[in-house]
Amino acid sequence: IKIHITDYGIGMSKDILENLDYKPFNLQQLYIAYVGDNTTFGATSPLNGYRYRFEFSRYFGNFAHNSITADYRKYKFMKPFTLATRLYYYGRLGASDANNYNKLYPMFLGYPWYMHGLWGRALSTQTSTLSLSEEQLKGSQMGLANFEIRLPFTGAKKLSLINFQYVPSDLNIFFDMGIAWDDKKAIGKESQYSFSDGSKQTLKLNPIISTGISLRINALGYLIIEPYLAFPIYNGKRQSAVTGINFMVPGW
Repeated sequence: IKIHITDYGIGMSKDILENLDYKPFNLQQLYIAYVGDNTTFGATSPLNGYRYRFEFSRYFGNFAHNSITADYRKYKFMKPFTLATRLYYYGRLGASDANNYNKLYPMFLGYPWYMHGLWGRALSTQTSTLSLSEEQLKGSQMGLANFEIRLPFTGAKKLSLINFQYVPSDLNIFFDMGIAWDDKKAIGKESQYSFSDGSKQTLKLNPIISTGISLRINALGYLIIEPYLAFPIYNGKRQSAVTGINFMVPGW
């Protein structure tokens, strides 16, 4: 169990911020976390075992609120592949004014360490076709479920499908499902969303799904590169396939 105190502030002078029409703020964080990890690691991601983190935080200052993190990951090695599962929740709760959540950067479901196909150029392709709004990926609370089948593709002879130790890699079949919501967007209810061309649509807030295949490559033991092909599913239908590359995001 770890208790930690952090002070957040803005490293610019008050005069400069006011000239830019920004209002400075301060937050202090006190948190307690219960953490466990007994994983056996492979070339790019864990092979076997479990990880978990349960955390409660209290933020003091201009936008006082609580936050809760529940993150549980399970890995089962079934030679030659690994079954990997993650259940994740993060929420900001207990603010005296719900508008304070919007004054902090909202949680974003599309980060590449959460889901495939909802970041960078892959996201731009979808928002430009009026099929997905970035607002559907943001909120003050977020729930996530991930499942992967991981096959050591290249690497050590005893572990990998191909004996090639110079470029270790894992071949993955993934299934991601997540949803982000707040006090104004309730799960299962309709909300109005704005799209990149200025158009608006009324859509029901339901989980967003992404499934497909990826290859995680360990580049010189320093950088993890993950090209992927994803098939997003949202707004009641399967969307067109998208491709992308995740950098510096090792397997969860």
